[in-house]
Amino acid sequence: MLFSARQIKILTIGVNRSGFTSLNDLCSLLNVSKRTILREIKGLSKLPYNLLLDYNSQKGIKIIGNNEDKAIFKKELINSNIPYTNKEERENLLILELLEVMK
Repeated sequence: MLFSARQIKILTIGVNRSGFTSLNDLCSLLNVSKRTILREIKGLSKLPYNLLLDYNSQKGIKIIGNNEDKAIFKKELINSNIPYTNKEERENLLILELLEVMK
């Protein structure tokens, strides 16, 4: 599964916390607007290792799953190479991911 650089940051924050992380905290940590955060988490409902991203408009986000799966996912996030640096590269990767899903 491909994640944007910002999604990786959001997921890293989420996997490092046991409770909810508010949207305000995410905005402050990533220096972006709530709209940007909401757009980024929109595509994150399906995560690997039986993990789920729980979004609550009042509380924020929380990653649900067992600690072992979270630890494995955390290592992957830390070691992930962000394969693009601009919008065009991201769009190309999203197209590739869609084509892969359609196989």
